[in-house]
Amino acid sequence: MANESLLGHISGEFTSNQEENIASASLVYILKNKIARKAFFEFIEQVGFKFDSDLKIQAQVHEDDKGIPDIVGKDKAGRSVLIIEAKFWAGLTGHPVSYTHLTLPTI
Repeated sequence: MANESLLGHISGEFTSNQEENIASASLVYILKNKIARKAFFEFIEQVGFKFDSDLKIQAQVHEDDKGIPDIVGKDKAGRSVLIIEAKFWAGLTGHPVSYTHLTLPTI
């Protein structure tokens, strides 16, 4: 079995090479739950970032040919202010991330 997790196993049954996209979409779905969302934002705050908890969280957002982040949080003005590169079964690459169009908070 290539992916030892339940999600990896199930997603492999339905698609080809899309396991990470399905896992990212699943995380976005989980973050719709108030308790999970609160815990997620409290975790982010531990490393110095503070976001409004009413961010619109989306998976696989295509933004003007500047990449496709796995998960994006948009503020009330529609600006992408949070990106999450979810690495479930893939390692980090040696290439720099090119999401320079984002307005991220400073620590």
